[in-house]
Amino acid sequence: MDRTCSIAEARNDLSGVVREAEAGHPVTLSRRGKPVAVILSAAAFARAPQTSTGEVADAFRKTHAGDLDNTDWVPARNAAAEDAHRERMMQAIAELRRFRESCLTGKVGLRKMIEADRR
Repeated sequence: MDRTCSIAEARNDLSGVVREAEAGHPVTLSRRGKPVAVILSAAAFARAPQTSTGEVADAFRKTHAGDLDNTDWVPARNAAAEDAHRERMMQAIAELRRFRESCLTGKVGLRKMIEADRR
């Protein structure tokens, strides 16, 4: 049976953990009782399939091609809300530009702008 030990236990007995893995018995390392890593022998690691991220992505696309083409999961576009948001953003930008210009020209001081905003 494969052994499970905490990271602290593995640190204290690293040579024993490595010997066990070399003997063909993977050792699972856990943190707070949850498995987080596995120590394998070099031979077991060499036998494990080596796949790149691109290969995994391609396999996912092939498996879920029908779902990816289906746009039912995409939320409906709300053009009116987007337009209102864009308008508010443009108004805020214009207000910031006016404030900057007032500060640069010295026409209105920061204190007056704050007082006017409070009213």
